[in-house]
Amino acid sequence: MDLASSWLILGNRRNWELALRLNVWGFTSKQIALWRDIREGDIIFFYVAKPVKGVVGYGKVEAKFENYEPLWNDEKAANRVIWPLKVRFTVIHLLPNERWETEAFKEIRTYPPTHRRLTEEERLLIVKGLTGKPINQSIMSQPEQAASPGVTSTQHRSHSELQDILIQLGEALGFIAKKEENTPDKLYRCDVTWREFEKHNTIKVFEIELSGNVDHALASLSHAFDIWGARHLFLILQDEADSQRASRLLTGKLSGAFARIGKHVRVHTWLEIDNLHKDLNKHMNLMTELAKREL
Repeated sequence: MDLASSWLILGNRRNWELALRLNVWGFTSKQIALWRDIREGDIIFFYVAKPVKGVVGYGKVEAKFENYEPLWNDEKAANRVIWPLKVRFTVIHLLPNERWETEAFKEIRTYPPTHRRLTEEERLLIVKGLTGKPINQSIMSQPEQAASPGVTSTQHRSHSELQDILIQLGEALGFIAKKEENTPDKLYRCDVTWREFEKHNTIKVFEIELSGNVDHALASLSHAFDIWGARHLFLILQDEADSQRASRLLTGKLSGAFARIGKHVRVHTWLEIDNLHKDLNKHMNLMTELAKREL
């Protein structure tokens, strides 16, 4: 099995702050060779340019995708996409924002100032410098847990993992649950759908949006509403701190272009779904038995 590579990824503070909220980093079209070399499972180190001038954390690449809608502040200001080639990552270790300038790891070569593959020696040096712990595999693969009051500490779930969780929950409740189902006209592919019987229309549709592209997720739910008549629409977001805050962010959209589906959309965070799954998992067999409908 190929060993994971490690990469030094450079960016300014503003872009890294947004990237770490969304768990997404972007590359320009000219950087396509680099983007292709980065693989799922690789480790990326977050280097913040001046005034920090150091590595503030690292994470594991979960997925790669292309997206041609403006996401970053510079893209929105220019009204064009600058970094369409994206990677989604899980944070393994990250310094608190207020300690970036004082505790970032700065003993690393950054000239020329560009993204590059790290040597094994550099990787080990950075991890030890940031964590102060002996180097072992768990440090490089397991996110550190810092539980907030009222929030269950958990590893960030990938898009695919959340799909699998929703499939398992749907099947336990007696639904026909499907992953990546195309709408009949092939215009949209829905993350997860639930229906009562195989030949019936979908009645519950789930869109998982961890990269911040809420408009596309709402468009998919809106189309499911129109073409299937689905009246139970669920939007699963990255914001793990406060689902009510996420709902407020969507208020304008659900009273504007997507007003007709506003009362049918329920917004939840990935953490809520993950915690529900953990709570129910120990009773999953009993739930499945109770949900059976056949005679």
